[in-house]
Amino acid sequence: MNLIYQEYFDKVLGGWIGKCLGGAAGAPVEGIKKLIPYEHYSEVIRTDLPNDDLDLQLLWLEVLQKKGISITVC
Repeated sequence: MNLIYQEYFDKVLGGWIGKCLGGAAGAPVEGIKKLIPYEHYSEVIRTDLPNDDLDLQLLWLEVLQKKGISITVC
């Protein structure tokens, strides 16, 4: 299947936004090993918590902005 650039861009952007939202919404309950009832999950995004998941997504964005899509290990 061939995608035109805009379709590819939209899919990558949607995936990236989803990872960011998942990392931010999951931060308050990270590491809890039990079912967490949604009705008790009143505050979805808390800016006072450290969030390495979201930090990594922002780092990748900065690398893409500086290096472009031709990223290498060097």
